[in-house]
Amino acid sequence: MLSLSPPCSRRTPRRVCATPLQKQRRIQTYKYLSRPRAVETLLSLLDVEDEGLEDLLEKIGGSHTTAMNRLRELLVSGLVEKFVTPRTSRRVYYRLTAEGRKIAALVQEAENKLRQRLVEAKAAGFQG
Repeated sequence: MLSLSPPCSRRTPRRVCATPLQKQRRIQTYKYLSRPRAVETLLSLLDVEDEGLEDLLEKIGGSHTTAMNRLRELLVSGLVEKFVTPRTSRRVYYRLTAEGRKIAALVQEAENKLRQRLVEAKAAGFQG
């Protein structure tokens, strides 16, 4: 069978030489991030060490069900982790994983560039 992907070597970047399972997981992560409130959830966790569900709901808005679904999807994709502190064992907290921090930082950077371009376009007289 003919393979369209380049042959893997030590010089090939890892993202190019991903296994089919890694590619499938990456695609699933992109699907999760395209859902309503997913990016807001990810970005709201960027600037804090850990966040409880009530605090997240307050920041991102939306329903409890939507927030729980987005958190569950981000957990499955490996961008968020869930934990319980020993002193408050009944309360669950969420925080970004290292991969989640990388993606959230990229999203935030892209968002900032887009805002800057919009400001520049409005200053130049763009009506949009």
